[in-house]
Amino acid sequence: MPLLKDIKTAQRVVLNLFRSRRNRAQLASLGASVWEQPAGSVQIAVYFADSRVNLYQIRQWYAPLAELSKTHQVAIISRSPGSALTLLEESPVPVVCLSSVADRRHSRGQHTRPTSTTRLR
Repeated sequence: MPLLKDIKTAQRVVLNLFRSRRNRAQLASLGASVWEQPAGSVQIAVYFADSRVNLYQIRQWYAPLAELSKTHQVAIISRSPGSALTLLEESPVPVVCLSSVADRRHSRGQHTRPTSTTRLR
């Protein structure tokens, strides 16, 4: 039944929308609204664009990132608010939530604050 399949798809889309809004609200409630580090303070950034399902890919890097953070400023950039929430709980290094890499711009050393939700520990 094509109609039943369409209804189930629409239901999934709506549930995902509400889940995404809830995750963004949780990030905002943590006071995670601005990038608090001065320009150039993060030397190494790891970009993670996937959802929570694929966090296993970044988890294997926690120990090396923690070791590297002893000598360099390290941060994980997460594109997904849900992933960012989990990373904030688990990660041994600071986590930033940006909707795209373009949210974090540097122009001749000048820092531009992103409009998306961010947080550094």
